Amino acid sequence: STPYGKHHIIHVDEYEVSRCTMEKEQMFSSKTALVNMAMQLLACMTCALPTVFAGSASNPASTLAEREQEHQKVVEVSRVGAIIIMASYVAYIFFQLVTHKKMLTLDEGNDSDEEDDDSGEGGLSISWSLALMTVTTVLIAISSELLVGAIEHVVEHCHI
Repeated sequence: STPYGKHHIIHVDEYEVSRCTMEKEQMFSSKTALVNMAMQLLACMTCALPTVFAGSASNPASTLAEREQEHQKVVEVSRVGAIIIMASYVAYIFFQLVTHKKMLTLDEGNDSDEEDDDSGEGGLSISWSLALMTVTTVLIAISSELLVGAIEHVVEHCHI
């Protein structure tokens, strides 16, 4: 451990000092990673289930009324999934920020990164953090609009 944080040596090829590199060791809570992966799995399943139902329910020989009824069932499944995932995210935020704040900042017996930082310097100021978050949000909004436009183009040309 150095004054600048924990480091470990990565050896490239054989043991030659000139070919060694230093890299900062990253610490994370395995419990937080587990909760995040569970939330990602829930989000993927919520998106995938209506798609699977819509694909399996299509019968080309059915009447227009039957297809509309099947479509309404898929929409209902999709809406219930959206409500479940919204409730899960609200519960997750409450869990992470209020009820189990200490548990998710500790890594199985190790102190959190904040306590390891002896230099007293923060990463970014509040104004830089807000500016970076704003720029990131704008970039995500632009890329989302481009993606939706591309999907609409494919749907229109493939008659989906």
